[in-house]
Amino acid sequence: MSYAQISRPSVTSPTTIMLFQSGLVLAGILGIIFSLGLFVDNRAPLFRLGAVCALLGAAALAGVGLFSEPLGIIHTVVSFAFGILITAAMFLVGGSLVGSSSKRLGVFSIILGVPALVGISQFSSARGVAEVVLATAAGLWFAAFGIRMLKRALLLKR
Repeated sequence: MSYAQISRPSVTSPTTIMLFQSGLVLAGILGIIFSLGLFVDNRAPLFRLGAVCALLGAAALAGVGLFSEPLGIIHTVVSFAFGILITAAMFLVGGSLVGSSSKRLGVFSIILGVPALVGISQFSSARGVAEVVLATAAGLWFAAFGIRMLKRALLLKR
C-alpha cells in the first residue's frame, strides 16, 4: 500500500510525509531522553516502573515514525505499544504520587490517563480521533512533568 492509497489529504507529498515521520522519530528520541530524567526524579518503585513504561512508549513513538502506515502490522503494533505504554506510565506515575506531597500532579496524571485509555480503546474504529486524544494527553503529561523537573533543577542551582 502506498501513501496515495491512504485517504489523508494533508499527507500527500513526499516532503510532507518525510517531515511528519521525522517529527515522530524526533519526538520519540526526545521522549526517551525525558524518560531517563523522569526515572531519576523519584526512587519510588511504582514511579520508576512508570518511567520505564514512558521510555518504552517513547521508543515505540520513534518506531511509529520509522515504520509508516504502508508497512501495515508493524506500524499498528508500534502504534498500540506507544498508546498502551504511555497510558500505563500516566497511571503508574500518577498512582505513585497520589499519596505524596505531589498529590495534585499525581491526580492530574491519572486524569490525563483516562482520555488516553479511551483513545487506545478507539484505535481500531476512529483512529484519527484516538491518535489526537492520545497525543494531546501525552503531550500535556510530558509538559507537566517537564515543568516540574525544570523547577526542581532551578531550585537546586540556587
